Amino acid sequence: LGPESFREAQGEPVVELMESIVRREGPKLIGDATDIAPELAAELCGQVLSEVARMMMDDETDVVEQEWLGLLIEDAFTGHAPPELVKALAQRAHALALLEEEAGDPRSRSFPHETVRSYFFARNIFDFFPEHGATNGLYRVPLGADDFRIFNRVARHRPTDVLDRLRKSMSEKLREATGYGYLRSNLGGLLLSIAPLADDDDTLSDEPFTLAHVELRDAWMADLLGAQRVELHDCLIHRLDVRGADLRHARFSGTTAFELLADPYVRFGETIPEVPSLIVHEEGRERRLFGPEAGSWVSVRRSLSDQDGPEPDERLELLYKFARVSMRQYAIRSSMDLNDSSSRNILSSPHWPALKTLLETHERLEVDGDRAASGPSSKWFHLIAGAEFLAPEFATRTSTRRILEELNAPL
Repeated sequence: LGPESFREAQGEPVVELMESIVRREGPKLIGDATDIAPELAAELCGQVLSEVARMMMDDETDVVEQEWLGLLIEDAFTGHAPPELVKALAQRAHALALLEEEAGDPRSRSFPHETVRSYFFARNIFDFFPEHGATNGLYRVPLGADDFRIFNRVARHRPTDVLDRLRKSMSEKLREATGYGYLRSNLGGLLLSIAPLADDDDTLSDEPFTLAHVELRDAWMADLLGAQRVELHDCLIHRLDVRGADLRHARFSGTTAFELLADPYVRFGETIPEVPSLIVHEEGRERRLFGPEAGSWVSVRRSLSDQDGPEPDERLELLYKFARVSMRQYAIRSSMDLNDSSSRNILSSPHWPALKTLLETHERLEVDGDRAASGPSSKWFHLIAGAEFLAPEFATRTSTRRILEELNAPL
């Protein structure tokens, strides 16, 4: 995945890499055939790979038989191409680059990495769940933080109405689900991972996303940059990953995270979960804290957010947002017609021109001008050493204090 693809992906390289490969798979599979458009062939290949991922999860296996793969291709392309071409495509099933020959079994295929399978399973959830409900895999296989993170990335590229439809159907299923298998844990984790994607603007939603009385085996929380409030009531989370997340709009009531994965950049609001065990990731190392020491570390991160005051300066808030988005993606793009609402909200803010000028004055903004990527010509903005603006010593570090003072933010 080259720099251009990374930039075009708006910082979501897994999504862009997979989609770029799928775009190549369609034309490659149909070869010189003119009976089907290459774009449609790519779309159908994506559907086939998503169905393969679902079958693997349902059967709790890492492989698919080549005969099944041929049948999936035949089913997907039937009605879109002449029967003789469909038969020929089914015979080429082994040529799909994202499915490798299993060692010692030339009749079986597998994805080259768990991340690839996770991506296509996430795609399948969007396509399958609203119409058919939970797959067997959601009952049988426990999803982890990496799965939820990828699901969040895929969701960022889906239209709002599609996202709302999925959220509604999953919430209804969660209310009905019993304690059998991993379904409640998986649905709770998936819903929690996409909670911040509810709105496109910066206003707080009147109705927070609420998760109550759910036991989660694994969970991952993304930034809540003002677009959505999240409330967790009486939940038990065995392992919660909040690294790099801004959770000032999250509320925890009677909720315990038995093991919390964090870093110096996480920020909490007025409430925090009970944390018996904490793993702090900092500068490539892990530090483990337990009991009162773990609780104290988390509480300090809550205090840091309190120090901003009840009504944080809007310009400072914009800087925080830019810094956090920079942690997830290298640069943000000036085009306003992109799916990434967090980037769009930064650049459309009335405070952006002043912040841009200030960062350029202090040589903290890199502007890559008028680069031709997909879509219209764009500028790319990269915040240099953006993590410094999120560190606990932000207000006292010489290199960032001057910027803070010029923003007229309270210290």
